[in-house]
Order: sequence, then C-alpha cells, then structure tokens
Amino acid sequence: ASKVVHKSDVGGVHLDLKSPMEVKGAYYELTERAQAITEDYRLFVQPFERGGQEVIIGFSTERTAGKLLVFGLGGVYVEVLKDVAVRLAPVTDTEARRMMEAVKSFPLLRGYRGSPPGDIDALTEVLLRVSQLAVDFPVIDTLEMNPVLVRPAGEGVSVLDVRAKLAS
Repeated sequence: ASKVVHKSDVGGVHLDLKSPMEVKGAYYELTERAQAITEDYRLFVQPFERGGQEVIIGFSTERTAGKLLVFGLGGVYVEVLKDVAVRLAPVTDTEARRMMEAVKSFPLLRGYRGSPPGDIDALTEVLLRVSQLAVDFPVIDTLEMNPVLVRPAGEGVSVLDVRAKLAS
C-alpha cells in the first residue's frame, strides 16, 4: 500500500508541461521523490485539463448503515472547507440532484458571475453510477474521485484522480 495519500502534499504532481523535455524532467524528479518515500509507486501522464469546477465524488462503508455516497467541493480544499453532502447508496436521480444542491458551493456549478453553468446532467450520471458501483461491489470499501472536473453544460465531466481501498 502506498504511504502517500495526497500526491500534492509531497510535490507529486506537475501540471501544464509544455514540451517533451519538461515531461522527461518531471518524470525523473517524480521518480526520485517517489523512491525516497516508497518502493511501491506508479507514475501517470495524462492530458492537462483547463477550466471547470472541481468536485469530489466517492463513497465509504459504514459498518452499520452500508455504503455512504459523498459529493462536494473538490480539489485540495475539500478537507479544509468540508463542503460535502452524504447520502445512503443507492440514490435516485432526484436524490443525486438534491445532494448537489445541498452543498454551499452549488451556486458555482449553476454558474456564478458570468461563468457558465456546469454540466449538471453529466454530474448526476456520474453520481448515479458511483452509487450503483458502491452497492454492486461490496469488495470496494472506499472510493474517492477527486478532482472530478465539471465542464460547462453539455461538455461533460472528467475524473482526474481516483483512489480506492478494497475491504480487508
């Protein structure tokens, strides 16, 4: 198991690399950093995503209640602001939308001060699928997708990072 929970805490993320040389340099730097922390590491390269609103979607297993679905403001601020909503999985589409509306940061997704509204339909679909995943696969104890980048309406969402833990 990895000793690093949040890659950004250990300088494990490089963004907006513009050339093959920058990617190569970042690769060597990240390899050196990772080897100093753990033998069990993997490096990933993915396209850089610009714009959109970051949210978190996931679930955890509560031993007495079952699977608890989580939605909220994502990125690095989730632990500081704790702007999340929690529901027992599975949820309906109406419950998924109410979950989104329950967080204080929801106006950012609706569009705020000239920014376009986010793709709430695509976000609802992701919440529904994660909710069903939680129920259908009890072997997954926890799942965290953070950040999930919400693009303007009609443009979808992108899951930029996922962390899962299997039940022991």
